[in-house]
Amino acid sequence: DGTTGGTATLGLMTAPLDDQDRQAAGLAAGVSGLVISSIDQKSEAFKRGLRKGDVILQANSVPVNSSSGLATIVESAKKNGRPSVLLLVRRDGANAALALPLK
Repeated sequence: DGTTGGTATLGLMTAPLDDQDRQAAGLAAGVSGLVISSIDQKSEAFKRGLRKGDVILQANSVPVNSSSGLATIVESAKKNGRPSVLLLVRRDGANAALALPLK
């Protein structure tokens, strides 16, 4: 899955949600997503406000439940010339959309 020692996508290291993460984010059991386990403080993601512990639910309107799945969506967007990837992020019990530029 690339979560252990894998390459970071968009400056993020992510891991699939577990029950503790879901509870902390106020999500129902069975909801899938990725929790940000670490973030490069020089990355655009950090500059745009993403933080460790935030949950990524979707990327470009596609549910994500693995780090490799997120990387695939990002690579596809880059190949298709998309200027950014749109993430649906949950923090503090609320969802927010965040566009991250692709370099």
